[in-house]
Amino acid sequence: MPKGKFAKHLQIYKISDLYIISMAIILAVVNLAASPLLDNWLSDFFTLIILIILPALLITHHYKLFGDSRTIEKSRKFHEKFIFYARQFYFPFAVLTIYTIFQPLIKTFHPVDFDLILNQWDIALLGMKAAEVFSGFANPFLTEFLQITYTSFYFLPLIVGFELYRRHNDEFDLFARNIIFTFFFSYILYFIMPAIGPRFVVYDFAALDKELPGVFLTHYLREAINFGGGVFDKTVNPALIVNRDCMPSGHTMITLATIFWAYRLNTKVRHIILIFGISLIFATIYLRYHYLVDIIAGIIFAALSLWLEPIFNKYFRNIVNKI
Repeated sequence: MPKGKFAKHLQIYKISDLYIISMAIILAVVNLAASPLLDNWLSDFFTLIILIILPALLITHHYKLFGDSRTIEKSRKFHEKFIFYARQFYFPFAVLTIYTIFQPLIKTFHPVDFDLILNQWDIALLGMKAAEVFSGFANPFLTEFLQITYTSFYFLPLIVGFELYRRHNDEFDLFARNIIFTFFFSYILYFIMPAIGPRFVVYDFAALDKELPGVFLTHYLREAINFGGGVFDKTVNPALIVNRDCMPSGHTMITLATIFWAYRLNTKVRHIILIFGISLIFATIYLRYHYLVDIIAGIIFAALSLWLEPIFNKYFRNIVNKI
């Protein structure tokens, strides 16, 4: 493809697309270089290649069908509608895929967990384990509510993003690229101090339902979260296989970024997002998923992410404009 044509083609990509494709390229190179150390490097490598190629094909085909349009006529054929919406909303699947591929790299390159140190820092700050601060008023109804809000982490950015998308303006792109950047930033930070959380190290994971029972949904939501973290119902030693994603708290980073943009962009759901978001962050300690220092680090790095993303955005735009 001639240089001018390639440059014109690159203009149809959003910065959020370039974040995803760039991260997939970096991880593909790392998996290939470290293949002797990784058990499933080949499957992860080809998954990343697909994650590079499919968005490119999807974006190109979408542009041929719709140009820059953010709307679609009802008369469009099913496959055209699929292309239209897949182009707009493939981001969550890409982010989840990259998260999954990050975890074996963390366990391989930094296999030492820092949970005991993090727990000691909590005790130094509070004089006790962080979750014990709430032991005096723990009850099944509060546990149920907090387990629900903790699980809402997966939906809060989608709710805000959907409202912004329906406005048919650039606010959706602004929000999407900031949330994607914050996710990727948290994944990289997990390498510094890998940890699995107090529910495995400080407490008895098998006794969690008895020690901190809910009302109805708590058990099932815990099982779903455990599954997402790599722990299955019959896992013999879950601490060995669970994902290393506690320090800093990605839940805190993403949730605070979501709250920030929900208010900054004046969304209708901003107050609901705030209530659920603050409850979610509180739940991370109450439910024994995180240490207090994870949350403090999450707050600091959420602010840093909001500062860094415009810098990366400008850098990527300059690259695109110079090609």
